[in-house]
Amino acid sequence: MRRSQSISRNEIEQITRIFSSKCQHLSLYFKFPDDKISFILQNMPQLYTLHVNIYGKTYSTLDIKWLEKQQTTFNASNSTIVINGHDHYFWLDKTLLKK
Repeated sequence: MRRSQSISRNEIEQITRIFSSKCQHLSLYFKFPDDKISFILQNMPQLYTLHVNIYGKTYSTLDIKWLEKQQTTFNASNSTIVINGHDHYFWLDKTLLKK
């Protein structure tokens, strides 16, 4: 996929269907992230890190408050989000979920 092509919702669904049971680290490029990130977090239970590069407008609203509003098990006590320009890094601590 060329850097100028953003991943569609259909492609995200295919990725999660194929890799959800084993993928622990994922890096993607989005032009418009809308609900794609929360879909990934909800449907990829083995994921430990997620790197998302968002082309265009920087979505500073993708922070812990945003994450806690999503229908996932992640929140401020078990996750970290770092934003560096267009790059968004999600670290998801699964060990805290099992306690």
